[in-house]
Amino acid sequence: IPGIRAAAKACQAAGYQTLLLHGGVPQEQREQRIAAFQEAGGKIAFVSQISTGSMGIDLSSADTTLYYELTESLLHKDQADARIRKHADKRPLTYYYFLPVGTILERMKEALDNKMDMAEYITKHPSLIHHKERG
Repeated sequence: IPGIRAAAKACQAAGYQTLLLHGGVPQEQREQRIAAFQEAGGKIAFVSQISTGSMGIDLSSADTTLYYELTESLLHKDQADARIRKHADKRPLTYYYFLPVGTILERMKEALDNKMDMAEYITKHPSLIHHKERG
């Protein structure tokens, strides 16, 4: 949850009204927040974890996605993207990734961009696995 709160704080500092969605949000509040996002106009940020945001919600009024974390699941990432693309095929969408440079997260994004499951990616790139020899 610290990551989601930091992302929301950054959006608020940039002048966006911010709605949060994470696993701890009760169902009734979750539905209210999704409806508020869909109905709102102007500068509003809907901040959600990928795993939560990929679970059957419609965020098609969005025009920009900011990823502040990644999932190892290609399925969850594709579902999260589909929540925005669902009805937006005719308008441009922008995706931003806030990932630390030179980390495994960059490799994970590369795997997801190539539509690869993390297990498949690691087996094709064994140098990612560091073994410590016993001796």
